Amino acid sequence: MNNDIITVIKNQKRGDKLSHAYLIETNDFDAFNEKLKIMLKLLLCDDKEYCDKCQNCHYIDNFEHPNVLFISPEKSNIKINQIDNLRRQFNTKATYAKYNIYVIYGAETLNQTAGNALLKFLEEPEENIIGILLTNNRSLVLPTILSRCQTFTDLENTEVYSEEVKEVANKIESYTKSLSDMVDYSKMLKDIEDKNIIKNAFSYLLTSELKKNNNVEKIMILKEIVEKMRYNVNIDLLLLNYLIRMREINE
Repeated sequence: MNNDIITVIKNQKRGDKLSHAYLIETNDFDAFNEKLKIMLKLLLCDDKEYCDKCQNCHYIDNFEHPNVLFISPEKSNIKINQIDNLRRQFNTKATYAKYNIYVIYGAETLNQTAGNALLKFLEEPEENIIGILLTNNRSLVLPTILSRCQTFTDLENTEVYSEEVKEVANKIESYTKSLSDMVDYSKMLKDIEDKNIIKNAFSYLLTSELKKNNNVEKIMILKEIVEKMRYNVNIDLLLLNYLIRMREINE
């Protein structure tokens, strides 16, 4: 099947077989917003595809459609109160158009309680509710969420990880080789307010190591760390655990 999200939604709309949830991995939310507008018009416009003239299309152009709720992380996570608010707002039938649609930016930042609350929509979807989940790292999305969405990859370029993420990953690797770097390690943790950068750094390390495929023990440790980070456990302790285990391997 064509993996272009726009083509897929056009075909699903013609066949009246829209999915209840779409998860798209993209490395540029701002750039993807133009494609998001087209998705929303396809879903909410009464035209065969979309007309770009009606009130629904006009609302979407300004990101102010009454049937669309946008959710973004508060500080570094999407929290339970945001999902509770979503459930309250979408507890009634859609009024301005056929569907109520929620758009989640940073689906990988759903904490465990928020993720469990969101499963209500994903496990028992209402006919008039559609979810669009955006992530810049699908490997960090809760597996229970990921498995219940139709997934797509829409990258602006082949490089998924930012220079900041790669720089942090390189620092982490340097800390595994020398005890004298512990002061720098503590300073790095203090300086990084957004812990998702560390999560993405570990995902980058795992991806890089899998390409090399020459250190099975390290790959297994990184897989374990990335898996645990999906559930928003104490990242500082996980990082320290990784440093200790890798130093044991390197000795």
